Amino acid sequence: MSNKKRIYIKTVLNKDIRRFSLKPNSRIEEFQLIVQEIYKIPTSYIVDYLDNEGDHITVTNQLEFEEALHVAHTIRPKIIRFNIKLLVQIDKNTLEKSKKLDLINEQNQQIMDCTETGIEEQPRTQPDLARTEEQETEQQEEQETKKKDECESKKIKRKIEVIPNTDVPYFNELMSIAEMGFEDLDLVLKLLQKYKGDVQKVVLRLSQIKN
Repeated sequence: MSNKKRIYIKTVLNKDIRRFSLKPNSRIEEFQLIVQEIYKIPTSYIVDYLDNEGDHITVTNQLEFEEALHVAHTIRPKIIRFNIKLLVQIDKNTLEKSKKLDLINEQNQQIMDCTETGIEEQPRTQPDLARTEEQETEQQEEQETKKKDECESKKIKRKIEVIPNTDVPYFNELMSIAEMGFEDLDLVLKLLQKYKGDVQKVVLRLSQIKN
C-alpha cells in the first residue's frame, strides 16, 4: 500500500515521543499493542488527542479511534498526536520496570538452561590411590548439589538486584511468587495489579494458565 494512504501517528508519554504509521482502517487493538510494545508499559493507560477545534478528546473504543483517524485524514500533513496517560502514577524509575523485567526473564532463562542441560563436570585432580569408588561417587554428588544451589541463588539474587523494591508495586509479593517457580515476572506483576496484591488468587490463576 502506498505511504499516501497511511496516517502518521505521534505518541507522547511524558517527554518520550515516538512516531509510526497505520492504515486508515486500523483497529484500536493494533494501536494499543504498538503503544505497549514501544513504551514497555502495562494496559492501564488512557489516550487522548487534540481535535481540529482545539479540544482534548479521549479515545476508549473503536468508534472513537476511527473518528481520531478520520480527523487526522482531513488535516495536512496527515499526522495525529496521541497523549498517553498512565492510570497508575509511577515515578520516572518505574518506567524502566518492564525493561528490567525483560532482562530478568532473559537471565532466568540462562540460569534455567544451566540446570536443564545438566551440570558441567568440574576438572578433577589425580585421585588418591586409597580413595574408594563410593567416596568418589559421594564427592561428585556433593559437587552437583552445590552447583545447583549456586544456580538457584543466582536466580533469586539477580531478581532482587535488578528490581529495587522502590520501583515495583507489590515487590514482596512478586518475589514470593517468583520463588515458587513462576518465571514470567511480567505476567505475575500484571496479575498482582489486577488482584490488588492477593498472592493466593495470583498463584491460583498462574496455575490455571500453566495447566
